[in-house]
Amino acid sequence: MRVGERVFVVRALAGKRWQVTSDGSPSVAMFVAKRDAVQYAHACAQAFRPSSVRVLALDGAVEDAWTYGMFKGIRRESEASASDPPPA
Repeated sequence: MRVGERVFVVRALAGKRWQVTSDGSPSVAMFVAKRDAVQYAHACAQAFRPSSVRVLALDGAVEDAWTYGMFKGIRRESEASASDPPPA
């Protein structure tokens, strides 16, 4: 993560819910489906470049991560599920 880069975090919560937060912002978005939460985080990250998306499991471990550069496209940081494309 670079200085000035905004980080959007998708967190798993108990009860199969997902929360999207951003550093420096008091707003929280809640979702029932993980896919919807990740898509929302990606849309926010694209709008506020440079930024990144982190997906955290219930235990806090990073499941996946992407970075959006200022002028370039998306770069996947996680090796765990590198075969999966980012959500549209």
